[in-house]
Amino acid sequence: MEESTEKQSMQKVKNILLYTTLFILGSYFLFDGLAVAKGFLIPVSIAVLLSLLMLPLCRWLEGKGISRGWAVLVCDLCILLAIMGLFFLVSAQIKNIVDDWPQLKKQVQPKMERMQQFFEDKTGLDADPHIQSFMEQVPFSTQSVPEGETQAGDQAKSRDTENEVTTLAKSAIGLFGIFAATLLVLVYVFFFMYFRRKFRKFILMAVPASGREKAEDTLRKTSTVAMNYLVGKGVLIIFLAALYGIGLSIVGIEYALLISIIAALLSLIPYIGNVIGGGMAMLLGLVTGGGFEAAIGVLIVFSIIQFIESYILEPFVVGHKVDLNPAFTIIVVVLGGAVWGVAGMVVAIPYLAILKVVMDHIEPLKPYGYLIGEEEDEKNGGWLDKFENWFDKKVVSRFR
Repeated sequence: MEESTEKQSMQKVKNILLYTTLFILGSYFLFDGLAVAKGFLIPVSIAVLLSLLMLPLCRWLEGKGISRGWAVLVCDLCILLAIMGLFFLVSAQIKNIVDDWPQLKKQVQPKMERMQQFFEDKTGLDADPHIQSFMEQVPFSTQSVPEGETQAGDQAKSRDTENEVTTLAKSAIGLFGIFAATLLVLVYVFFFMYFRRKFRKFILMAVPASGREKAEDTLRKTSTVAMNYLVGKGVLIIFLAALYGIGLSIVGIEYALLISIIAALLSLIPYIGNVIGGGMAMLLGLVTGGGFEAAIGVLIVFSIIQFIESYILEPFVVGHKVDLNPAFTIIVVVLGGAVWGVAGMVVAIPYLAILKVVMDHIEPLKPYGYLIGEEEDEKNGGWLDKFENWFDKKVVSRFR
């Protein structure tokens, strides 16, 4: 009897080890496959999200009597105009930085030298080679050639010309790649939205007849919640860009418009995005001569706007948002970055939110939806949570 029990225990251990090994190997090949196929999957993933984002506009146009093809085409044009507007806006700001770079470099160099001196005083190590290497590799650098070194100067000019040609060629190839990817995404968006009813019917046909009614209800709720979440996030980005722009302009940060746009877009990446955006603004404040006061001002601006975003704007704009467990949020952001780079970090959260909605509406998967979600009873009940609940009941609920 004891021998039989021992055999059963050993078999359980073997099964656990086997399933754990299979899970690890399966996860490895899954993420490796996602990384290999990113050239195909990234445009498709972005197109799906943009399709959900533009679905309300498409339905509104169809409700006005416009045919589905023309309605989808208008949505595609709106996406294209938004991308072009953002591109020209950011390009104009970057051009200003390029034009001002010689002056900025003069401001940066003394600060780098003071940093070098501080580092050497505290550590006793020589940081000069690293600082010099950094300054030489910084783009848009301008170095004068000493007199009497004409030949060396000519060679340097020749190398600079070659570098400029190479840089221009790489930039042209990069721009062409971005243009091609954007065109491909727009094509995907058109067909996803045009044939959305066919995709819906396909999903319902794949479900057994006994569960078709429940599947249709789940599909409708999933589409509605995901669409509201994405539309709310899109509107929230616009609000954040405006608030960041106003706040940074008041503090006196140069290129406030560029930083505000980048910081608002980075808000799609929770925690990490806000830190990166704030760090960029503080760095620019220090570099452009604002000093310690500018850094403190940026910190205050970002802290206030983060409070407004978390406890006023997000509940109001996004409404019944999908709350996600911070641990799983960070995990999927890191995984998305490891697999697809910046694009993976951006799309990871929306897809996790959509996955949670699906799990919440499928009975066997509800425990997993609970696991990756943040339930009301898990909140710490602090004064910030009380303020959010009060604001939600007294103000936000009246507009729903």
